Amino acid sequence: MAGRQRDVWKDKVDQGKSVAYQTAASNAFLRGPTRLKPEEVVFALRARSAQFPTRAYLKKIKVSKVSRCRHCTADPETLAHVLNHCPHSLDSKIKERHNKALERITTAIKRSAVNRDQTLQIDSSPADMDILLRPDIFLRDEKHKRV
Repeated sequence: MAGRQRDVWKDKVDQGKSVAYQTAASNAFLRGPTRLKPEEVVFALRARSAQFPTRAYLKKIKVSKVSRCRHCTADPETLAHVLNHCPHSLDSKIKERHNKALERITTAIKRSAVNRDQTLQIDSSPADMDILLRPDIFLRDEKHKRV
């Protein structure tokens, strides 16, 4: 990018922040073969150029009068807010990470020869215990009387 054009772009409020992150690696998906689907490339381009249709962007281009987040009503609903700060999406991201971790731990327990004689319960309360808690993983060893 020519020096003057780069300076103009760098001074723009919405797009100037990304100038610092423009490297060969960050732009590789634009120049060569990629595993990204066409719609993912479009998403990346719109996100990087601050033209993703968030409410803040739609208000800026005068398509909407509302800029507040549609989920948590925080102001404004920017892409950074949606991806990194909105409690609505954070909760689902945290739960997704938790479930992936649980799945990996469960797989490791099932593959372990040490646990062959043990009963594994996932996401349920032990049947013979009168408790309201529901542990993610419950491993019972009847032979050694351990939980």
